[in-house]
Amino acid sequence: MAIRADRFTEVPLDGSTPVNFDEVEARCRKALASKPRNAAALYNLAAIRIARGDFAGCLEFAAKCLQSDPGFAKAHFVRGSALYEMGDVSRALADFDEELRLNPNDLEALLSRAGALSALGRSDEAVAAYDRAVFLAPLEARVYVNRGRVRSDFD
Repeated sequence: MAIRADRFTEVPLDGSTPVNFDEVEARCRKALASKPRNAAALYNLAAIRIARGDFAGCLEFAAKCLQSDPGFAKAHFVRGSALYEMGDVSRALADFDEELRLNPNDLEALLSRAGALSALGRSDEAVAAYDRAVFLAPLEARVYVNRGRVRSDFD
């Protein structure tokens, strides 16, 4: 598959597909040179930053992406993920909630929301989020494992 700066699916956050980050970044920068508010290119740069562990850089590009397109759901997710990694779980939860408002069936955002709720000690809400994840992905083992962990902490 060709890597294009205008397709946010090119930088998978789960590490399932090897990505040449340098090539993607070069294409994104080229796209931004002609269209500085290209939300997809800005999102890709945020996703590259989080994949490399540069959470502050991720926040910078996610903010620019959301300034360009406030409805860019995955930018809320990637910003929330960076905030979570930086320890700002409450703000991360707000971003996961916004991503789910825009894209209600995003399993990764739902799992991240459940994890954030659990980290905040809101176990009953975390279990409810995991229950929704079971509905969306009944064959996904990690959903059951994580839900079980929260339930055992809750009991």
